Amino acid sequence: MEKSKTRKIQSLVFLCAFTYFISYLTRKNFSTIILAMSSGMNIAQDSLSIALTVNFIAYGLGQLISGFFGDRIQPKKLVALGLIVTVLMNIAMPFCRNVAIIAISWCINGFAQAFMWPPIVKLMTSNFTDEEYKKHSQKVSWASSIATVFLYLICPLIIHLLNWQAVFIFSAIGGLVGLVYWWTTCPEVELKPKENKNESGENKKRSSFGLILIPVMIAIVLQGVLRDGVTDWMPSYTNAVFNLSEEISILSGVVLPLFSMFSFAITTWLYTKKIQNPMTCSAVVFGVGAVASVLLWIFPSGSPVLSIALSAVLTACMHGVNLLLICMVPAYFKRMGNVSMISGVLNCCTYVGSAVSAYVIPLIASGTGGWTLNLLIWAIIAVLGTVICFITVPSWNRFQKRLDRDYPLN
Repeated sequence: MEKSKTRKIQSLVFLCAFTYFISYLTRKNFSTIILAMSSGMNIAQDSLSIALTVNFIAYGLGQLISGFFGDRIQPKKLVALGLIVTVLMNIAMPFCRNVAIIAISWCINGFAQAFMWPPIVKLMTSNFTDEEYKKHSQKVSWASSIATVFLYLICPLIIHLLNWQAVFIFSAIGGLVGLVYWWTTCPEVELKPKENKNESGENKKRSSFGLILIPVMIAIVLQGVLRDGVTDWMPSYTNAVFNLSEEISILSGVVLPLFSMFSFAITTWLYTKKIQNPMTCSAVVFGVGAVASVLLWIFPSGSPVLSIALSAVLTACMHGVNLLLICMVPAYFKRMGNVSMISGVLNCCTYVGSAVSAYVIPLIASGTGGWTLNLLIWAIIAVLGTVICFITVPSWNRFQKRLDRDYPLN
């Protein structure tokens, strides 16, 4: 019986991780090859970045809708719908010939992608105990870094052998494989029951608990600016500052997700073994990233190795913060039956930050401030995020006590 349960858990973890991998494969491919697209289509990077911006906005807004329905509709159906649309948009991309069409297609893709993460969180929290969820969330989160490394390695090869358009076709094929595997493997879960009129008092109680999410949401926006901003624009930074080739600049981005994978493991160990308060743990991890960002600003063009290493530490820490605030925090709301909604709201905040970074970073880089100003802004954001997480610790302690009192564990 124990072996059967273990196999079931492992199968579900792999399903969620593989699906998350596919979601990154079919969404992050654009930012990975933006240099090649820019030169191949003779369109400026800051113009193409509009597509990234609207993608992030659509993804963020879609998280709210996905989060709401994730507690009411089977994850199997929501994720499948998202995968179908994202496959179609990836197939369409090679045929898009101007910025407007590219932006519209990638905006639709962003909205479709939003129907994946909140249902996946719902699926995991419905099938795992709290301890199992903490343990296996790390493994599922690894999929994002593995997918990013995979893209940075495979995209230059595909571009060298074929062209940038082939990257989207390759991603679409991966999306089809993911769709078939998800639909044939995903189990159904118990959904949130319909509310009745006698539950108004319960809803007010839930709303009061939601106040703790305000500083959490602000911290998530800040980490979103850094996590996706640094990851997406590091190839452009190394290309502009150190005159590296497009292929080498893309390959240099491999270092960032590799560091992030170590960060997931270290952050999970720190949270489960040493610092159980997610805000305290987030403050520590954010603080390490702040140190790296300040050093990156002080030594903006010392050497490509130093800059890439410091950027890798910074993004790794932001992935760690993301694990804590996007994966671990929603699990606290499992007792209230709205874990998918909370997951959607918080993940939306990440992509508010991502949308800002997608538009502002290339704008600043092409202006008089250049990359030096971008690095200064990254340092300020990292320090601010550290402070916000730190000052929220007492409030979170009170929230946990109230949660244990009003929603005791069975």
